[in-house]
Amino acid sequence: MTAVTISLERQGSTAVVWLNRPEVHNAISYQLADDLVEAMEDLAADDTTHAVVLAGKGRSFCAGADLAEARQVDGVAAAVEFLRRMRRVFDAVAGSPLPTVAAVHGIALGGGCELAAACDFRLMDQDAKIGLPELKVGALPAGGGMSRLVSLIGLPHAKQMVLTAEPVSAVRAKEMGLATDVIDSGVGVAAAAVAFSERFASLPPAIVRMAKSALNTNARTDAMAAAEIELMSTAAAFGTKDRAEGMSAFLEKRRPLFNGN
Repeated sequence: MTAVTISLERQGSTAVVWLNRPEVHNAISYQLADDLVEAMEDLAADDTTHAVVLAGKGRSFCAGADLAEARQVDGVAAAVEFLRRMRRVFDAVAGSPLPTVAAVHGIALGGGCELAAACDFRLMDQDAKIGLPELKVGALPAGGGMSRLVSLIGLPHAKQMVLTAEPVSAVRAKEMGLATDVIDSGVGVAAAAVAFSERFASLPPAIVRMAKSALNTNARTDAMAAAEIELMSTAAAFGTKDRAEGMSAFLEKRRPLFNGN
């Protein structure tokens, strides 16, 4: 992968994907969108990667869509094409089989909020702000952010964020259930996200992927069908060597040695 607008850093089995347009608060341009989708696809195919951290260079996580490009969109057909291209980024993150952690500092607004919401976990610097201000410019969140917020924090909180168009603090985001944790500014949220991700290195990677897939499917399925998905996913795990190793290690009172099979 030869990316222009992102950079990739390896920390053990965690891949840190840095949004790298600090001069515009990492606004999502067409190029950044394409680069990030490619990176997520490459990492999903890499058996040595067990988790992904998304972080932003400079003063912010992500300020949303690049308005210099967005303002050039003219007409409904062009708008649909633009929005689908943007949504592809969020879907690539949400659809990753790997655990994903957003390391949010500065601001995460509009598409930046949607990008964070597409991750499995969100660690926020204590001074960070997150929100969907689209209504202030006569637009709507269109990257799947509204539906994801309803799922993450419930309809009343989602209405507060969307209809007031006001960002919320890290502490308030945690109260709502949007932030997984609030990180002291002296620690560094990217470093905290990498440390958080290290727990996945000790788990069987194939079964982590199965569990995430089952959970995501459950969220879109009625309760009875969800229970059946859980049953079938668990049954599939029984056929793996990692499951046998995990059970043996538990009974033998030793650390398991998982190999992803």
